Amino acid sequence: MLQCPCDIEATVNGGGLFSSKGGKEGDKKLLLDLPFIQGKGLVRILYADPKIRIFLSPTQGDGGWEDKGLIVVQVRQDLVLEELRSRSMSTFR
Repeated sequence: MLQCPCDIEATVNGGGLFSSKGGKEGDKKLLLDLPFIQGKGLVRILYADPKIRIFLSPTQGDGGWEDKGLIVVQVRQDLVLEELRSRSMSTFR
């Protein structure tokens, strides 16, 4: 397990929004290309476990899109879908 908090140098080469809805398992379709999400910077990992990760940008990123103080929370996709299904949100079935 990662000892948190910890700082790491990160390089991002681009971003995108993908969807697998309507396709075969494992197939993903690019919905939105986000090439401007790129650059180098410092990432502070505040918390990490098998279900969730919390990151903080302690400095201004050099790519121009990430502000100092930005907080990002990542939750595993299967956990989010499981929760939505349990709430009877048929859109996500």
